[in-house]
Amino acid sequence: MGTSPLNPQYVKRPPEKQRQVNQESAHLALYFYESCDTCIRIIRLIERLCLRVELRNIRNVSAFRDHLLHGTGRQDVPCLIIQEQGKEPRWLCDAEEIIAYLEQRFT
Repeated sequence: MGTSPLNPQYVKRPPEKQRQVNQESAHLALYFYESCDTCIRIIRLIERLCLRVELRNIRNVSAFRDHLLHGTGRQDVPCLIIQEQGKEPRWLCDAEEIIAYLEQRFT
């Protein structure tokens, strides 16, 4: 794994490894809104790592806001939900924890 010579910011993986990362990151969703600078920072990291994370804008879709409130008891963003099969959902609602999790798991 490395960065692309055409764009050194983006992670370049062999196709088989990228397919595996796509499958693993499909279990993630980020609750955000577009005027949140910290959210944008995390979205840029998701893009740089070439992850398939569902983006759930809580200002545009009330069901996302309700799900976040039900799951965490608050409406603070950014918040990442990890939904692995056979396990309870795990919520990360601290930006530095989200960044550390993504970088550790996907770099």
